[in-house]
Amino acid sequence: MNITEKVAYKWFIENGFKDEEIDFNRRRSVDFIVLGKPYEVKRIYRRNVLYFTEKQLRAFKKIDPTILIFRKNKLAGIYKFSNLPQKYHIETISLESTHLIRVREETFKELEKIKKEEGHTSFDSVIKSLLRNHREVEILRGDKK
Repeated sequence: MNITEKVAYKWFIENGFKDEEIDFNRRRSVDFIVLGKPYEVKRIYRRNVLYFTEKQLRAFKKIDPTILIFRKNKLAGIYKFSNLPQKYHIETISLESTHLIRVREETFKELEKIKKEEGHTSFDSVIKSLLRNHREVEILRGDKK
């Protein structure tokens, strides 16, 4: 689970759902199924942007899940997908050109710390910055031209 999904899980527990009633699986189109009902967790990005994959958009038009929207790890709203307020801007992301990198928890926490301290908006940005810095050090040491 990512941080927002963990916050959502905690929200379910705090709102009276039992652990055995909460089914999390990041490989299906919705994050949670709670008592048979589909829930998707979204974090707000710049200016009320919510990102969905094309596959999610197709599926959500059929199953109309409840969307739990979080801003800075606090619940900002609960809406059915079909009734998302117009203040939220839906943007589609393509997963075709992305790859999954698995890291240990301690590495993830370090990346999160760098992301926050340096004002990055994504882990992709953090990794690009680290790679750029690595290349600059190589050049300064004369290891690479």
